[in-house]
Amino acid sequence: MNRISLVAGIFATALLLGGCAGFGEGLVRAVLSQMEGDPEVDTRACEIQGAPFDGILVAIQSQDGQGRIGNAPTSERSVVKVMVDPLVYVGAGRQKILSAIRQSMCWAYSTEWGEFPEAPAQCRQDDPRYGSRLKMDRFFFVTHSLGSRIVLDALETTADDLFAQLDSDTETSPFLTNLQHHTVTVFMLANQLPLLQAGFDPVPVTGQIGAYCMPDAPLYDRRIVARTRVIAFSDPNDLLSYPIPDDFVQYGIDSRLCPTVVNMSLNIARVSRLLARDGFANPLTAHTGYNDDERVIGLMIGGLGRPETPPAVTERCNWIQVEEALR
Repeated sequence: MNRISLVAGIFATALLLGGCAGFGEGLVRAVLSQMEGDPEVDTRACEIQGAPFDGILVAIQSQDGQGRIGNAPTSERSVVKVMVDPLVYVGAGRQKILSAIRQSMCWAYSTEWGEFPEAPAQCRQDDPRYGSRLKMDRFFFVTHSLGSRIVLDALETTADDLFAQLDSDTETSPFLTNLQHHTVTVFMLANQLPLLQAGFDPVPVTGQIGAYCMPDAPLYDRRIVARTRVIAFSDPNDLLSYPIPDDFVQYGIDSRLCPTVVNMSLNIARVSRLLARDGFANPLTAHTGYNDDERVIGLMIGGLGRPETPPAVTERCNWIQVEEALR
């Protein structure tokens, strides 16, 4: 079996509800918990649009390695806390956040699993083992909310540093060579890419996926990875997460990442008619309840359109298969 590294960047973002702070967190949670509906009757929607993809289980069960999964701490927010994460990331905290995530990636790319407790305090690009795991491991990133943007930015800035060295040294680093032949999968829970783009600087390279990602393309040797599979999860009752439109792939994701997108629109929170004729869903659950949803876990572990895809997905989700193509 191939050994894999799962770098989990979990960055939960608060949902700001005007006036809630005056009620107190305990009362807000108690009221919202009464709106979840009958737990024995699960009629939540699940709509999937995109091409089949492998889940983590396929990488673990492949022929010639061992599974390797790492997790980062989860940051939890409540409805009465403010939406500070995007504001910090847009401002002075951006470089500190990116530096921390790039360190985590560097350790995963370069270090044996058993060495993590004794890993050096800093992982550097001039380390002779830098990127040595890329030939053996498959990398899966799990993000929440703002984490969707942070992971892509971390990949872009890491590659920019390497391309700058390439331009001055005229010698391609082994890490960059390995990365350019690697497919990265990013599971984006409560995906915020379209929302966040409104307040962020434009991504460095847009509208040129064909020029970077086809083997005979003129800029093929300047791509970052072979393919970035973006698996975007969103709940229609979550005001802070949205599916990724086709045109956004061209202008909102760096072309050098060679992105393809699968959109998962599913009700994480059950809809209740307690206070509204057309139904009301707990907005906190809609934004943060992914970790407890067996459909979400099934898609990440078993993939889509594969023998390993569990019944929780095949029996409860409608799937419109779209042929995978670099737009």
